[in-house]
Amino acid sequence: MRKALTIGLLVLTPFCQAQYIGGTGGGGATNCMASFAMLPVELLHFSAMPHGGQVQLQWATASELNNAGFHVERSSDGVRFEAIAEVEGMGTTPMLTNYAAEDRAPLHGLSYYRLRQTDLDGTVTWSEAVAMIMSTIRTAAYPNPVRSVLTVQGPWANEDRSVDLFDAQGRSVRQATLRAGANEIDMAGLPAGLYRLRISWAQGAETLSVMKE
Repeated sequence: MRKALTIGLLVLTPFCQAQYIGGTGGGGATNCMASFAMLPVELLHFSAMPHGGQVQLQWATASELNNAGFHVERSSDGVRFEAIAEVEGMGTTPMLTNYAAEDRAPLHGLSYYRLRQTDLDGTVTWSEAVAMIMSTIRTAAYPNPVRSVLTVQGPWANEDRSVDLFDAQGRSVRQATLRAGANEIDMAGLPAGLYRLRISWAQGAETLSVMKE
């Protein structure tokens, strides 16, 4: 039996973070605690956004009644969906709750996401599907391991991209702007170890691992 989800106003509260499942069904889920009240489940919003080569999924409920939980479902055609993440619901609560999950292995090109919400009695509700385009990015960083100069080359041609190099402590130690073609990043003088190279543009970001000798 399907039922409609109510739309309301969004107020920011701390996230209840989901555990990524990575495939269909099963897996762990998160637990959230709150006070109890007899109110219907009200979905405020559901969104999917590219972030660092992954897809960040966020949604919120204004209140929940007997909410067993959610499955995030993904589709390549908007017709056939599979579950990729699962989040435990709050049961019954009058509190606004924000949820988040990640698709760590998104499909390339156009894909669709939706929520499947299940009550404790087994009643199932689906949200509207949201569409998103994930670009295929193939950036090369060489040599790796590197001693002094790292060359970064990607398929972009019509827009500049920014790059940040982070050390093992998460500190940004180099910044640059990448142009079309090959770009050089001077790593001479940096301590040996593992670094993360984050390349950002208007529609997303990509992260590569680089070893400094």
